[in-house]
Amino acid sequence: MSEAGEFHTRPDVAIVVFGENPYAEGAGDVPTLEYSPGDKRDLALLRRLRAAQVPVVAVLLSGRPLWVNAELNAADSFVAAWLPGPEGEGVADVLFRAPDGSVRYDFRGKLPFSWPRACRPWIPASRRCFLTATDSPTRTRASFSRCPDPPRPRPPLPRRDRSSIPSRG
Repeated sequence: MSEAGEFHTRPDVAIVVFGENPYAEGAGDVPTLEYSPGDKRDLALLRRLRAAQVPVVAVLLSGRPLWVNAELNAADSFVAAWLPGPEGEGVADVLFRAPDGSVRYDFRGKLPFSWPRACRPWIPASRRCFLTATDSPTRTRASFSRCPDPPRPRPPLPRRDRSSIPSRG
């Protein structure tokens, strides 16, 4: 299969690895949590493969939680692999079976923190809702937290009498 998803013989499965370009500090500051807002080639590839009846395993490489609802819905299976650096073997260990056909490492656990439920960049922090994962004996499931009520404004502090403070002169 080519990088563009073209094939002569239909594959059994497509493992599509995509993600953010490496960044540090200011270069990673973005106005939205949406994955790749101006470039939807990755999403188009996922959808093209699904339309061709090819099962899709999407592997997202990112350094932060991102809003990936469209990509998540375009894949049969979705893995948030973070930025594995030169040690991509760890990701391969959970994607592929051992030579004898047994499962080498199963996916288990809990997301370390919340992922965005929606992609609305100007929501005050007090009103953001997040997707969280919970552990169960059989699978990891997603759930949404309820938006908290906005905080009540604090009463103003009393003004201090400054008449007894000597002036510098």
